[in-house]
Amino acid sequence: MKSNTLNRARGFTLIELLVVISIIVILASLTTVTVTSVRVRVKQAVAKARFAEYVAAIKLCESDNGYAPDFGIEPNGTSGDLIFPDVSGADSDWTDFWKTLYALKSPDESGAGAFESLERDQARELGNPKRRKYLMPSDDNHHLDQAGDLDWTTIKGMYDSKKKAREQVFLVIDLDGDGRFENPDPRSRNKHEYINKTVGFYSREVKGGSLGKVLFSTWN
Repeated sequence: MKSNTLNRARGFTLIELLVVISIIVILASLTTVTVTSVRVRVKQAVAKARFAEYVAAIKLCESDNGYAPDFGIEPNGTSGDLIFPDVSGADSDWTDFWKTLYALKSPDESGAGAFESLERDQARELGNPKRRKYLMPSDDNHHLDQAGDLDWTTIKGMYDSKKKAREQVFLVIDLDGDGRFENPDPRSRNKHEYINKTVGFYSREVKGGSLGKVLFSTWN
């Protein structure tokens, strides 16, 4: 009589089980990485589309006045480019940028919820002497303050309000008229020293108080 062992279904060995588990773990990690990558690309695309509107507004302001707005700051002495804001780090203030393109006083000047036109002298100093409104205040542009009002010191980048401290947005304008500005991306600067654009926005990651990789730019 033959042994019943031959008729019994063969089970998995420990090695085979470990191999299967390893494959499942690898596939799961690949799926997670893919989903995360897609989410990042979507956020980049949304941010780039919004910032393209800001680029168009700046160029329209330049066309109306014959010169680009400088938002009340001096261009970089080395490159001749305007880099806004002129203070790096998470505490940089975008108020003058919005005042220029909204042609409105800030909430601190006119009161929350009130929209008062810029004074002529201030509008001229910021670079919008005709006080034309190129953008309108919106929560698409700003993070909200603790009271739930638009925070004009901020500009929305790729991250939401919970992660805003992990990102710093910059504006670059070619003010010296050479049709380009220095490439701010540390990953591609060695290959491409200049960007052949006159206006651009880019966002850099903030880690431990230092600026890291470029998260998105309007020229890529």
